[in-house]
Amino acid sequence: MDRKYITAGVIFIVCFLSLFFLPVLAVYTNSFIPRLVSNYIFFWPQLSLPYDSLVIREAYKSNLVFSPFIANILNIFQWLVLTVLFSLATSNMSNKKYQIGLSFIIIMLFPIILSFLVNLLGYTIELDGL
Repeated sequence: MDRKYITAGVIFIVCFLSLFFLPVLAVYTNSFIPRLVSNYIFFWPQLSLPYDSLVIREAYKSNLVFSPFIANILNIFQWLVLTVLFSLATSNMSNKKYQIGLSFIIIMLFPIILSFLVNLLGYTIELDGL
């Protein structure tokens, strides 16, 4: 495998892992940023790994769609597929700054898009704190 694919994949993974510090940022900035933004930043780890909180809502209860084991496998598989696709799409970018910026944009937007698609199918991502 060519080095440029590995470099693009490592950039994506490092950017993905760095965003797990967003809840700390949300705690310290929630007094002066809009509540919607603060909630998204705080709950981003749960939204980015959604399969263990994917539920079907029924009257007075929620039923999990996947078992915890399958949910973890799906979470890992989802981000590995996105990493490979990102590596294939951006490996020819000469400027690494663009790769870093694009990876952050993809990583932040993908949970929103996935949540929207899941809601269209009649499921809900049930966040712990809301």
